[in-house]
Amino acid sequence: MSPAKRNTMILVICAQMAALAAALQYVMASVPNIEPVSLIIMLCASLFGVSAFAMVIVYIILYGLIMGFGIFTLGHVLAWPILCLAAICMKRFKNPFAWAALSGIFGFLFGFFHLPFSILALGINTKEKLLIYIANDMPFNAVHAVGNFFIALFLFLPLRNLLENAMRKLKIFNGQKEK
Repeated sequence: MSPAKRNTMILVICAQMAALAAALQYVMASVPNIEPVSLIIMLCASLFGVSAFAMVIVYIILYGLIMGFGIFTLGHVLAWPILCLAAICMKRFKNPFAWAALSGIFGFLFGFFHLPFSILALGINTKEKLLIYIANDMPFNAVHAVGNFFIALFLFLPLRNLLENAMRKLKIFNGQKEK
Protein backbone atom coordinates (compact mmCIF):
# COMPACT_ATOMS: atom_id res chain seq x y z
CA MET A 1 0.00 0.00 0.00
CA SER A 2 1.33 3.43 -0.88
CA PRO A 3 2.12 5.81 1.99
CA ALA A 4 -0.46 8.31 0.70
CA LYS A 5 -3.22 5.69 0.64
CA ARG A 6 -2.18 4.42 4.08
CA ASN A 7 -2.23 7.93 5.56
CA THR A 8 -5.61 8.64 3.97
CA MET A 9 -7.03 5.43 5.45
CA ILE A 10 -5.64 6.32 8.87
CA LEU A 11 -7.22 9.79 8.71
CA VAL A 12 -10.57 8.28 7.67
CA ILE A 13 -10.41 5.83 10.57
CA CYS A 14 -9.53 8.70 12.96
CA ALA A 15 -12.54 10.67 11.66
CA GLN A 16 -14.78 7.63 12.19
CA MET A 17 -13.42 7.19 15.70
CA ALA A 18 -14.13 10.89 16.38
CA ALA A 19 -17.71 10.42 15.19
CA LEU A 20 -18.04 7.33 17.40
CA ALA A 21 -16.65 9.23 20.39
CA ALA A 22 -19.05 12.16 19.83
CA ALA A 23 -22.05 9.85 19.42
CA LEU A 24 -21.19 7.84 22.53
CA GLN A 25 -20.56 11.03 24.51
CA TYR A 26 -24.00 12.29 23.50
CA VAL A 27 -25.70 9.00 24.34
CA MET A 28 -23.97 8.88 27.73
CA ALA A 29 -24.52 12.57 28.55
CA SER A 30 -27.06 11.74 31.27
CA VAL A 31 -24.38 9.87 33.24
CA PRO A 32 -22.13 12.57 34.73
CA ASN A 33 -18.41 12.18 33.99
CA ILE A 34 -18.58 8.61 32.71
CA GLU A 35 -17.33 8.83 29.15
CA PRO A 36 -15.69 6.72 26.44
CA VAL A 37 -13.84 9.61 24.80
CA SER A 38 -10.64 9.16 26.81
CA LEU A 39 -10.52 5.49 25.84
CA ILE A 40 -11.03 6.25 22.14
CA ILE A 41 -8.37 8.97 22.13
CA MET A 42 -5.91 6.62 23.84
CA LEU A 43 -6.69 3.88 21.32
CA CYS A 44 -6.12 6.17 18.35
CA ALA A 45 -2.94 7.64 19.85
CA SER A 46 -1.50 4.22 20.66
CA LEU A 47 -2.21 2.95 17.13
CA PHE A 48 -1.73 5.98 14.91
CA GLY A 49 0.65 8.26 16.79
CA VAL A 50 0.47 11.92 15.81
CA SER A 51 -2.34 11.24 13.32
CA ALA A 52 -4.57 10.84 16.39
CA PHE A 53 -4.50 14.63 16.80
CA ALA A 54 -6.77 14.74 13.73
CA MET A 55 -9.23 12.56 15.64
CA VAL A 56 -9.08 14.94 18.60
CA ILE A 57 -9.72 18.00 16.41
CA VAL A 58 -12.66 16.37 14.64
CA TYR A 59 -14.09 15.20 17.98
CA ILE A 60 -13.91 18.68 19.51
CA ILE A 61 -15.69 20.16 16.48
CA LEU A 62 -18.38 17.45 16.49
CA TYR A 63 -18.88 17.81 20.24
CA GLY A 64 -19.31 21.54 19.82
CA LEU A 65 -21.79 21.09 16.98
CA ILE A 66 -23.84 18.60 19.01
CA MET A 67 -23.63 20.13 22.49
CA GLY A 68 -22.98 23.74 21.53
CA PHE A 69 -19.86 25.83 21.61
CA GLY A 70 -19.14 27.82 24.74
CA ILE A 71 -16.31 28.86 26.97
CA PHE A 72 -16.16 25.26 28.24
CA THR A 73 -15.08 24.25 24.72
CA LEU A 74 -11.73 25.87 25.47
CA GLY A 75 -11.26 23.33 28.26
CA HIS A 76 -11.70 20.57 25.69
CA VAL A 77 -9.23 22.27 23.35
CA LEU A 78 -6.72 22.21 26.22
CA ALA A 79 -7.47 18.81 27.76
CA TRP A 80 -7.92 16.35 24.90
CA PRO A 81 -4.65 17.11 23.07
CA ILE A 82 -2.79 16.66 26.37
CA LEU A 83 -4.29 13.18 26.79
CA CYS A 84 -3.46 12.40 23.15
CA LEU A 85 0.16 13.45 23.64
CA ALA A 86 0.48 11.42 26.86
CA ALA A 87 -0.97 8.35 25.12
CA ILE A 88 1.42 8.76 22.19
CA CYS A 89 4.30 8.79 24.67
CA MET A 90 2.95 5.56 26.23
CA LYS A 91 2.00 3.74 23.03
CA ARG A 92 4.46 0.90 23.57
CA PHE A 93 3.06 0.04 27.02
CA LYS A 94 1.22 -3.30 27.20
CA ASN A 95 0.28 -3.24 30.89
CA PRO A 96 -3.45 -2.53 31.28
CA PHE A 97 -2.82 -0.88 34.64
CA ALA A 98 -0.55 1.70 33.01
CA TRP A 99 -3.33 2.66 30.57
CA ALA A 100 -5.92 2.61 33.34
CA ALA A 101 -3.69 4.85 35.46
CA LEU A 102 -3.27 7.33 32.60
CA SER A 103 -7.00 7.40 31.99
CA GLY A 104 -7.84 7.68 35.69
CA ILE A 105 -5.35 10.48 36.32
CA PHE A 106 -6.60 12.31 33.26
CA GLY A 107 -10.20 11.86 34.44
CA PHE A 108 -9.31 13.45 37.77
CA LEU A 109 -7.42 16.33 36.14
CA PHE A 110 -10.07 16.99 33.48
CA GLY A 111 -11.91 19.40 35.77
CA PHE A 112 -8.70 21.29 36.44
CA PHE A 113 -8.13 21.76 32.70
CA HIS A 114 -11.48 23.53 32.65
CA LEU A 115 -10.80 25.56 35.79
CA PRO A 116 -9.42 28.73 34.14
CA PHE A 117 -12.42 28.90 31.82
CA SER A 118 -14.88 28.16 34.64
CA ILE A 119 -13.34 31.01 36.64
CA LEU A 120 -14.02 33.37 33.72
CA ALA A 121 -17.48 32.03 32.92
CA LEU A 122 -18.72 31.97 36.52
CA GLY A 123 -17.07 35.18 37.66
CA ILE A 124 -15.11 33.50 40.43
CA ASN A 125 -13.20 36.46 41.84
CA THR A 126 -12.18 35.51 45.36
CA LYS A 127 -10.09 32.76 46.88
CA GLU A 128 -13.09 31.61 48.93
CA LYS A 129 -15.29 31.21 45.84
CA LEU A 130 -12.51 29.36 44.08
CA LEU A 131 -12.08 26.93 46.98
CA ILE A 132 -15.84 26.36 47.15
CA TYR A 133 -15.93 25.69 43.41
CA ILE A 134 -13.01 23.24 43.61
CA ALA A 135 -14.54 21.47 46.63
CA ASN A 136 -17.86 21.10 44.80
CA ASP A 137 -16.10 19.82 41.68
CA MET A 138 -14.03 17.16 43.50
CA PRO A 139 -16.76 14.48 43.64
CA PHE A 140 -17.29 14.81 39.87
CA ASN A 141 -13.54 14.61 39.25
CA ALA A 142 -13.37 11.51 41.44
CA VAL A 143 -16.23 9.83 39.55
CA HIS A 144 -14.53 10.74 36.27
CA ALA A 145 -11.25 9.25 37.49
CA VAL A 146 -12.78 6.00 38.73
CA GLY A 147 -14.94 5.60 35.61
CA ASN A 148 -12.01 6.23 33.28
CA PHE A 149 -9.77 3.88 35.25
CA PHE A 150 -12.13 0.92 35.02
CA ILE A 151 -13.17 1.56 31.42
CA ALA A 152 -9.52 1.58 30.36
CA LEU A 153 -8.57 -1.33 32.62
CA PHE A 154 -11.12 -3.66 31.06
CA LEU A 155 -11.47 -2.34 27.52
CA PHE A 156 -8.24 -0.70 26.34
CA LEU A 157 -6.09 -3.75 25.53
CA PRO A 158 -8.89 -5.91 24.07
CA LEU A 159 -10.03 -3.03 21.84
CA ARG A 160 -6.48 -2.18 20.83
CA ASN A 161 -5.85 -5.82 19.88
CA LEU A 162 -9.11 -5.89 17.91
CA LEU A 163 -8.21 -2.70 16.06
CA GLU A 164 -4.64 -3.89 15.39
CA ASN A 165 -6.01 -7.08 13.84
CA ALA A 166 -8.44 -5.07 11.71
CA MET A 167 -5.59 -2.81 10.57
CA ARG A 168 -3.53 -5.84 9.56
CA LYS A 169 -6.45 -7.29 7.58
CA LEU A 170 -6.89 -3.93 5.83
CA LYS A 171 -3.12 -3.92 5.24
CA ILE A 172 -2.81 -0.51 6.87
CA PHE A 173 0.10 -1.81 8.87
CA ASN A 174 1.77 -5.11 9.50
CA GLY A 175 2.35 -4.69 13.18
CA GLN A 176 4.13 -1.40 12.45
CA LYS A 177 2.32 1.49 14.02
CA GLU A 178 2.96 5.08 13.02
CA LYS A 179 6.04 6.56 14.61
